[in-house]
Amino acid sequence: MMHAPPLPHPSPVEAEPVVVDGLFGWFSPGTARRGVILCGATGFEQLSAHRPWRDLAGRIAATGCATLRFDYPGEGDSTDAGAGTLEAWLGAIRRAVRVLRKEAGSTEVVLVGLRLGGTLAALVAEEGGIDRLALLAPCRTGRGYLREMKLRAPAVNQLSDGTVPTEPPGHLSLGGFPIGPDLAADLARIDLATAKVRPAPEILILGAETDALAKRYAALGAHVTSGALPGLAQLVGNPLFSETPEAAFVDVVGFATAGALP
Repeated sequence: MMHAPPLPHPSPVEAEPVVVDGLFGWFSPGTARRGVILCGATGFEQLSAHRPWRDLAGRIAATGCATLRFDYPGEGDSTDAGAGTLEAWLGAIRRAVRVLRKEAGSTEVVLVGLRLGGTLAALVAEEGGIDRLALLAPCRTGRGYLREMKLRAPAVNQLSDGTVPTEPPGHLSLGGFPIGPDLAADLARIDLATAKVRPAPEILILGAETDALAKRYAALGAHVTSGALPGLAQLVGNPLFSETPEAAFVDVVGFATAGALP
C-alpha cells in the first residue's frame, strides 16, 4: 500500500470527557459533517495501545471531524453493567454511533477498529449506516483471537517468581483481563468472512493475513484497500514499551477523513 506523506501535527483539538448510560469516552467536536468513532482493542491489548490510540484520535480530530473514543463496559472508566459480554461490547459501539449522529449532528459515520475492536466494529457495521470502516489487524475469527490469547497468556501472566497463575477450567485471562466461558463461546462463533452484506462502501484493512476478508468484502460490493501493519507488536504487546505505528496511522487518518465535507 502506498503511504501518504507524514501528516503535520496541527494544534490539538481539546477532547471533552463524556458519559452515556455508563459508557465513558472522550469526545472532540468537529466542523465537518463526518464523525469518527475509535473502537479500541479490549483488555490487555488496549491497555498497551492506550497512548497511541489517544494520539490517533487527536490526529483525526485535528482535521475537523468530530471524534469519539470510549472504554468498553467493565474496562477503563466505564461502568461494569453487562461487562464481559459480547452484546455489551457491540452495544457500546451502537451507543457511540447514536451519540455522534444525535449530539454531534454527524451525517456520515466512520468506524476505526483495532484488533478485536475491529471485529466488533465490522459486526456493528453489517447492521447498516456506516460510511467507512477501517480495520487495524482485525481478528477475522473469534477462535483465532482466543487461540492468540492462549498462546500469549503464559508470558504475559508470569509472576516475578517465574510461576504462572492457574486459571479455572474454561477461563482465560491476559494481564488480569478475564475471558469467561460464556464470552469465549460467543467469540468462537464469529467469522467475519461469512458476512452476508458489505459493512461499508469504503473499507481499509491493515494487517497480516487479510486476503480472505478483503476478498469477501469486495465480493459483497465494497471498495477495499488493504496493506500491512508494521509495528503491531509494539502497539499492543506491552504497556511499558508501546510505540505508535506511524505509517499505519497516517494511512488511517487519510482514509477516515478523505472527502469529509464541512
